[in-house]
Amino acid sequence: MTRYDAIKAVAEFLDEEAVVSNIGEPSKELYEIRNRDLNF
Repeated sequence: MTRYDAIKAVAEFLDEEAVVSNIGEPSKELYEIRNRDLNF
């Protein structure tokens, strides 16, 4: 499983949870997969 696939799998289950990602590719991938106000 790639990091992108892992983020995609977890993002499906996010509701009211805050997510903090590091600077760089993971942050860009999270934005692409599921942008929302609770992502930092």
